[in-house]
Amino acid sequence: GITGVGGEHPFWTPIDAPIVDAAARAAEEVFGQVAIRNFSSPGTAPMYEVCAEHDVPMVAIGAGDHHSRAHAPDESIDLERYGQAIRAVGRLIDYWAG
Repeated sequence: GITGVGGEHPFWTPIDAPIVDAAARAAEEVFGQVAIRNFSSPGTAPMYEVCAEHDVPMVAIGAGDHHSRAHAPDESIDLERYGQAIRAVGRLIDYWAG
């Protein structure tokens, strides 16, 4: 069996929160496709400690694709998509600071 050795409290911003809408808008404009709204691993530490106590919304914009193999020994990133993700985060900041 599997033995748990610890863990972290989860924290996720509601999928229909305004910051999620802003992130989706930014990502769709930069990547040119419909954004995927998904609860993700950034919902764990340290997001609980950072966001939960004060109900601070959080969102993540990723650059990965099906070839990325995230957290595997052969993890990779497409540099064009990485640049797009950086531009999308910049737009999110503009929209959120609006």
